[in-house]
Amino acid sequence: MKKNIIRIIFVFLIVSLTDPVFPITGDEAIAKFADRLNAETVKGNLTITYQSGEMYSGIFMYMKPGKMYIKFSDPPGKLIVTNGKRLWVYDSTSAVCGVQELETEGEAKDKGDEGLKPRLSGGILGFLHGYNAKIIESPTQKVIELTDESKKYSEVKLILTPDFMLSSVVFKNKGADGGFAVKLSDVRTGEKITPGIFNFKAPSNAQIVKNPLDIR
Repeated sequence: MKKNIIRIIFVFLIVSLTDPVFPITGDEAIAKFADRLNAETVKGNLTITYQSGEMYSGIFMYMKPGKMYIKFSDPPGKLIVTNGKRLWVYDSTSAVCGVQELETEGEAKDKGDEGLKPRLSGGILGFLHGYNAKIIESPTQKVIELTDESKKYSEVKLILTPDFMLSSVVFKNKGADGGFAVKLSDVRTGEKITPGIFNFKAPSNAQIVKNPLDIR
């Protein structure tokens, strides 16, 4: 699985649940999007489609703050799990598990985790920093369009429901892959989730790859 999607997919699954009374600017819409990132628990289905036609589909669960569980069913065997401090990417077909530290300070202290160092920070605002933003509103949806030619993804489009729940997000670039889209469906909020599901333990026979997102 392409690691760019791993880097950002868990960032874009929760958005504002409150409809504004007055028109808002693109920057204000981004702020609302970020403020509601930890709004509540969310479950649903997702489909990732690349410009090449490659597709992944499965289920996701989110719990504040920053916990995510994604299980792909087509193709099967892949998991993406984060407890907000550590990210696991496991492929049962190859028995390989990537482990990425997400904390911004300090070293990993768990036994056997020597060599794991924090690498990623910034969250949603860090990812969207520098983009030019505008919002297009209609009775059926809100669209936040983000552009910056200097970014890897020069265009990002967030398609939201009228109450600011994320419906889909499209990433476009000028590279060979052209970008990808993430579509959510059957989204349910406020349902109970067992917190332990966000702490993944790789099988004993898995090959561990530390901080794979740092590999160039």
